Amino acid sequence: NAEYSAVLWVTSSPRATRNGPGTLHALSASDIGQELWNSDMNATRDSLGRLAKFVAPTVANGKVYVATFSHRLAVYGLLTNTQLIGDVVNSASNLGGNVAPGEIVVIYGSELGPPKLAGAELTSSGRLSSNVAGTQVLFNNVAAPLIYVRSDQIAAIVPNGVGGQSTAKVQVQYQNQSSPSFSIPVSQTAPGIFTLDQTGRGQGAILNQDNTINGRLSAAPPGSIVVLWATGQGPSDPDWAEDALATEPLPKPTNPVKVTIGGQDAEVLYAGAAPGLAAVMQLNVRVPTGIKTGSAVPIVLTIGNASSQPGVTLAVQ
Repeated sequence: NAEYSAVLWVTSSPRATRNGPGTLHALSASDIGQELWNSDMNATRDSLGRLAKFVAPTVANGKVYVATFSHRLAVYGLLTNTQLIGDVVNSASNLGGNVAPGEIVVIYGSELGPPKLAGAELTSSGRLSSNVAGTQVLFNNVAAPLIYVRSDQIAAIVPNGVGGQSTAKVQVQYQNQSSPSFSIPVSQTAPGIFTLDQTGRGQGAILNQDNTINGRLSAAPPGSIVVLWATGQGPSDPDWAEDALATEPLPKPTNPVKVTIGGQDAEVLYAGAAPGLAAVMQLNVRVPTGIKTGSAVPIVLTIGNASSQPGVTLAVQ
């Protein structure tokens, strides 16, 4: 290496006492007052996510690796013209792993779509389009309906056609270029519960019986009904096309549905498609009596043999 060519990699956050939005800085090792680059210069492409305190950047094989509290490992390296898929995660849980037919997933990567966010488009028949701003996502060569696209991430719905297959190869096409395929396992169901802050953990996106948002200051009484939303319900009856906005008769999962709150079984009054939405499941559940109350009571959704992510809570008074 040439003299004075070393780079010091440092992470920081504006929140001094707790984890928050993070930034990766590249500083000249010979003059640490000279910043060469930081991940906020092009936040759309390079954003670090939530900083994990006391975790130092690791340099290996020409890349910089940074663990985060955004449920992903950020990897930085020299830019190329190649589109790359970094991960495919459940849009509610933000966790990778198995995907299920009809599940909303988020695909993270680079150069996947346009620099600015482009939202969902409807076809002339009122279905979600599989082509937004010149971007397409293929699962085993089947085009997926798209919810939004951007250069660093895409939200798509897993086509029902992957059902019954053990794996799916995901590929993104943008401006006549195709990313290398990314292989993911497929299962019948892959439930994830949506949370208020969209991290996949903590307070669930839950409505109380009086239509207030569930939380520490508006906890649900035992015996009351709460409403939550999820994705990854898998096969439905009647069949639910992945690009269709749900209408009557509302599709319901063919696999058994179970919800526990505070470790106790909760009465499920309704479990099926959320009216007017695509690939989103709504559950109306009665809070069990006799459970331990508090602002962070665990709630778990099980569909078939798969359960939702740990760490989702609701407030019970």
